[in-house]
Amino acid sequence: MTVSASTNDIVFSIGPVPSPVHVAARKGWIGQFFRPCGVRPQDLGDLPASAEQHISHRLDNMFRVGGSVPALWARGNGAQTTVVGVVWAPARLSVLVRDDSPFASLADLCAARFALPVRTHWPVDFLRLGAMFMLRNIFRSAGLPMESVKPVLVEVPFEASLREGGTTYLARTRFEQRAMRHEIATLLEGRADFMLVTQGRGIICRQTERLRELHVVPYDGPWASMFGNSCPVVTTVSTALARSRPDIVRRWLRMELLASRWAASNRSETILTLSGVMDIPADVLPVAFGPDIAIRLTPRIDLRAREALRYIKEYFAAQGALVSDFPLDSWIDESFLAETRMEIEPD
Repeated sequence: MTVSASTNDIVFSIGPVPSPVHVAARKGWIGQFFRPCGVRPQDLGDLPASAEQHISHRLDNMFRVGGSVPALWARGNGAQTTVVGVVWAPARLSVLVRDDSPFASLADLCAARFALPVRTHWPVDFLRLGAMFMLRNIFRSAGLPMESVKPVLVEVPFEASLREGGTTYLARTRFEQRAMRHEIATLLEGRADFMLVTQGRGIICRQTERLRELHVVPYDGPWASMFGNSCPVVTTVSTALARSRPDIVRRWLRMELLASRWAASNRSETILTLSGVMDIPADVLPVAFGPDIAIRLTPRIDLRAREALRYIKEYFAAQGALVSDFPLDSWIDESFLAETRMEIEPD
């Protein structure tokens, strides 16, 4: 599917990650922000057979808000995209083992079996790449080798219900363990020794499954341990749209900035919104992301964001996950965000 850059339609796709766009979706602001300029936003999740585009980002008129791993892969595999915003919201990481596991510390896992989620039929297996990257970072931060870790591949089928439109996410009212049930089963059946979860899901697993947290990296833990599929969160836009309609890009970022400002002043409702988006109970979410998560949704492009994206890109380039490497500075354009800030907060 291709959307012409000459039309007044744009497509947006929002992943289940901390983002002010989810707040805007819940408030009904996305359509409102674009109505005055005659632009009709379409949620990618509401379009037929479109979920793959959230990964490949090949549409001419698309905004994507989501994890950095698919965004980097898309750019390195030919998608003409531009980063216009970054949200830094690291989450609690947990290394889980069975309740009856003999393992007592992270060092015990150096030669253990790791339940590695894979989704082989997707354009990029970002589950596998992200999980191995997070595991590497955790072991490296602890000064431990992981060359002897034995990955046990766990096929995770795609479920359309886990990739719904951004507004549909908000209808969820209870936590469901669907996303990890295959890895959990692999542990409970004795086919693997440990698994890795993020976004605070380890807290839920220890409450609802016969699992315990062997090792925890808190949301404010070591810098390099935080990176994964959902940290940092990036807003990318089709370069064709950025060039032909920079006013639309600024309008989108204005919406993100104002939504993040609203979130900071309405923390309880923001946490409820993110709880529905990420399928995480509202009482767990502040533990997972920190009690100030509602005030950390402001998009920024600063040195920390650049260093994080560079660190991730270098890893995936070394893994051969990118068809072609690319200069990071050519992918990031902070001018849109700077200009939008000036419009909102002029000197």
